[in-house]
Amino acid sequence: MNPKEIKIDSKVWWVKPIEMLCHNWALIEENSKNKFTIYFFHDRGTTKGGGKLSNPFKHLRQESGYIAIIDSLTFKSKRECEIALKRNDYELLSKLPGPWVGEQPEGIFFDARKYEQGIYSNVGYWKN
Repeated sequence: MNPKEIKIDSKVWWVKPIEMLCHNWALIEENSKNKFTIYFFHDRGTTKGGGKLSNPFKHLRQESGYIAIIDSLTFKSKRECEIALKRNDYELLSKLPGPWVGEQPEGIFFDARKYEQGIYSNVGYWKN
């Protein structure tokens, strides 16, 4: 069983260095007029679980061609997304040189949000 693919056109990566060799990643995608979603990812496209449902796709990661969307937040404008990401210590990958350059997840995006804790949308790591 393969997960359902989610189409994300954006290639403008945002990165948040967490600790040595650990980062969170984000893309901003326009969904419809006046709606923009920030999609969040772990390094290598992995899932960590912790949600209420058991994750049948926990084994999928970048090495197998898949990237798990682990959380998301929706805003009214792209500018609101950008301001919120910066407030939460994300920076455009193109403007933040470091060892993470070239390490952004690559592959087919799939929705793993219902299997994750929702680190930003539910757990409380998001600064409003």
